[in-house]
Amino acid sequence: MGSLCLVQETAKGTVRYWGPVPELGEGDWVGVELELPIGDTDGSYAGKTYFVAPPNRAIFISPNIVTPYDEEMSSVAIIDDVKKRLAAKELERKRKENAETWNKLDNHQEQLLLKHALVLENIFGPCTRRVNVDEMDPIEMEEGYEGPRLTFPLTGDMLVDLLEHFKKGKPLHINFALDLLAQSRKIFAAEPTLQEISIPEGKRLTLVGDLHGQLADLFTIFTLNGLPSQDNEYLFNGDIVDRGQYGAEVLFSILAFKCLFPKQVRVNRGNHESRQQNRLMGFEEEVLTKYPGPNGRVLLAACQKVFDCMPLCALIQEKIFVVHGGLFSNDAVSLDHLRGISRKREPPVHSDVFEDRLYEEMLWSDPRAHLAGKQISTRGAGIEFGQDVTFEFLRTNQLALIVRSHECVAEGYDLVHNGRLMTLFSASRYCGLQTNKGAFLSMKNDLQPEIQQFYAHPMQESHWTAPAALGLTEQAAMAQVLEEDMTKMIIVTLLDHKPSLYWYFTQTDKGKTGRVSVEEWATGMKTVLKLDLPFASLASRLADVEEEVVEVDTTGTRERRKVQRISYAKFLDRYRVEVTGSDAVAAAWQEAVIDRVCEKLFLALRRGGKSLEGRGKKGSLSQSGSSVKDAFALFDVDRDGRIEYEEFIGLLKSMDVGLSEAQIYELMRGMDKNKDSVIDLEEFTSRFGIVFTGYVDRENEGVIVGLSAADSKLLMKIGKRLVKERKQLGQVYGEITGKPFPSLVRKASTAVENETGPQDAVGVAIEDEEEDTISYEQFKAFVRELGIGPSKASDEQLLRLAQHLDVDGSGTINFAEFSRGFKVADLKETRPKLRMSRNSVSLVKVPKQDGAHLVRDRGFLSLEKQISEDVGGMEDSEASVSEPGWTDRIIQQMSNFLFQYRLELASLYRAIDVNNDGVVSAEEFRSGFIKLNQVFNMMLTEEQIDLLMEAIDQDGNGQITYNEFLKAFKVVDTCKDSPNSSRSSSPTSSFSSGNGGH
Repeated sequence: MGSLCLVQETAKGTVRYWGPVPELGEGDWVGVELELPIGDTDGSYAGKTYFVAPPNRAIFISPNIVTPYDEEMSSVAIIDDVKKRLAAKELERKRKENAETWNKLDNHQEQLLLKHALVLENIFGPCTRRVNVDEMDPIEMEEGYEGPRLTFPLTGDMLVDLLEHFKKGKPLHINFALDLLAQSRKIFAAEPTLQEISIPEGKRLTLVGDLHGQLADLFTIFTLNGLPSQDNEYLFNGDIVDRGQYGAEVLFSILAFKCLFPKQVRVNRGNHESRQQNRLMGFEEEVLTKYPGPNGRVLLAACQKVFDCMPLCALIQEKIFVVHGGLFSNDAVSLDHLRGISRKREPPVHSDVFEDRLYEEMLWSDPRAHLAGKQISTRGAGIEFGQDVTFEFLRTNQLALIVRSHECVAEGYDLVHNGRLMTLFSASRYCGLQTNKGAFLSMKNDLQPEIQQFYAHPMQESHWTAPAALGLTEQAAMAQVLEEDMTKMIIVTLLDHKPSLYWYFTQTDKGKTGRVSVEEWATGMKTVLKLDLPFASLASRLADVEEEVVEVDTTGTRERRKVQRISYAKFLDRYRVEVTGSDAVAAAWQEAVIDRVCEKLFLALRRGGKSLEGRGKKGSLSQSGSSVKDAFALFDVDRDGRIEYEEFIGLLKSMDVGLSEAQIYELMRGMDKNKDSVIDLEEFTSRFGIVFTGYVDRENEGVIVGLSAADSKLLMKIGKRLVKERKQLGQVYGEITGKPFPSLVRKASTAVENETGPQDAVGVAIEDEEEDTISYEQFKAFVRELGIGPSKASDEQLLRLAQHLDVDGSGTINFAEFSRGFKVADLKETRPKLRMSRNSVSLVKVPKQDGAHLVRDRGFLSLEKQISEDVGGMEDSEASVSEPGWTDRIIQQMSNFLFQYRLELASLYRAIDVNNDGVVSAEEFRSGFIKLNQVFNMMLTEEQIDLLMEAIDQDGNGQITYNEFLKAFKVVDTCKDSPNSSRSSSPTSSFSSGNGGH
């Protein structure tokens, strides 16, 4: 006794007591008087004094964490403790900053998705618009069903069986789910909009905030707080579904207890208990996936009918107001106003009707700690309100406290407005990304709140136990996950704003260096993306920051300083959307689109050259063969020898080149090889010409079969007509062959797979398809109809070509592969997996059985000889440059559109897909896509949509399977591993960040 000691090797103190303290547990305890006031007692415990010490200077601890005092050990321990405290403090600062940034991004994307959901509903109506939930016959129970069987009235044993069934990850049978929904709907329908609750003596009421389909959190609350019962009442404050994987199970669990204890279990509606949120936020897809077929739509409609009947708010003993969202844009709103709201409908958004605004704001509004008055919400619905609004509402209605949910907060609860408003959030580790705790609030008749914080335990545990808190290591790991997802959300957002960012940076870059300072970059990101985020501190996570030393003039002296700069072109090139390696349909579509774009650019440039003649220019890009310098002059409006961004877009928009403005931007950037934001003469000269890719033997790289010069020339004349007059020649082809003209879209099945993924299908010799083959005589007749008659091509010459194109010796020609082989190409651009030489046409004949060698013919020029000569001495090595060119950029732009709107497109087609089988008609696919495309800024042209439809409809039966295609796109960081966006293509599988809110 009286000896100096160290508590946990850090806190210095003096031993004052050693012995039993029954209230703390069995065994001996050590009472220590501490040097610093960091204890929790004055030497007393549970009313008994064991020794005397100043307040907060004593502690009772286990003997195994007390050691004799050692000066050296104490110094080391103190230093180590300071380091740990500083690290923990920095971790906490970073966690708060990241959580705030994540929530801002989340609200921003929620605003976009809300807008998109409303647009979809206006155009197509809800997914369940044609479903009558009251007319469905019971489904036959499959043999071997071992799940819970719910009969009414329910019993406690049934509900325990239900929870155990859900714990195993199994869904409730649809018959019982529909019965449960029907019963709970009747109960909710009979309740008032404002529930008035009194807590009887000896009973307890527990408030639960957002759960968002996180079943483990619901089970944890039941473990810590007990299941609902006559004496253990619950009020669930909305946002039961969406975002998490188990929205249906969370909903059915709560509804089952509601049916068992209708007076003791209560629910307020949240903003996610609505059709427009379910459409894009996960619950709709979850239900239709877990319950496939037409009956899934019936079940979804039944869930949403229940949502329509849920009350909107509650009043506890006339003192505590509980609502999901928040308060109102109008002053002097009384509880009587809320009681009178007609609630049994889809929650209104953006209405001018007073009643509708109250309805919207109860579900959507948020408090702000440092705001006076009200302002527009960043969510896109409701308002943000300050302390004065809270106080006025409390005064008007003689209330003491407001409890609301709707926002993720770090501790699971948060008090603002001088302690008169509490946010309660019960989904811990929100979306698997946040490090937040969950919390619930319990109170008895005296209204003294008790808050319990928690982290959810794994719901698969057979015996539920209270989980341990996160350690520092786990906190750091979760913080890293959150930061990575936050970065992904920013990347996904900027993908939609590349043209605007590029334009902003080019205007900021006065010296045309292709770089901006970190501060200029951060300002540009904040301005263009309209996100108030700490971009300067995020720069190193998003971009390659380069340091350089510059001289700065300060008060007449020159100083050398380090300046951080970012190459904005490289920054924008870094992030892209790609197609997963197994999706040959998407690859076939992309190939067809680029072929068509090259063709249109080629023909448009020729038309542009002709227009120069009318302006007094010498020559043109017409068949007379003028220099492409004239084409450059056509673009160079201000005659400064450079083609700038505005000049390039302005002229191409006036030409029918089949590109949207965003795609023209990608064309410009792809040609701007030195990243100076302009195209000079060397970069632009002579890009487009007709080539023939031919039939490529994979065992022998693209070489030319030994054709004579005359035969080669005739072959290219045929190609010229096919490229320039493809549509017009369809009728001629049909009259001769009785078959439709082959499509430009290559069937995905022709793509060749190997161990590294699909290879380019151009020119692969494949098994003939009957509808694509023609006879020698049909081929000769078609060629003559092109204007290359007997006077120009003898029967013998046409026969030689026909035999040459008959790659398998069958006596027929696969005209589809032959015609697709002719295309316009950018002679300076090499598409992935397609090798082209500047001055040759690759025409390869598959070896015959005798294995004859193939020979290379270097002497054959492409059709546009003048253009080929203007290219200059481009070596084959240039074709291997890894940096993406403009064709790849346009593919990325199209892919980005499908990636960004994959949830909207999937929702659109689910609304059309009445059988819930993932299939819609080709015409439904096309018309729906065109409507959506028009609403969202015409990112694709109608021609590109037609090519897309043709690519997906592989068997030509007019039926489109849309789900797998929409899941084929992912975001990649070309400098790192792929940062797949958390805005998953399958919300029920990994739906988390950035898709909207709480």
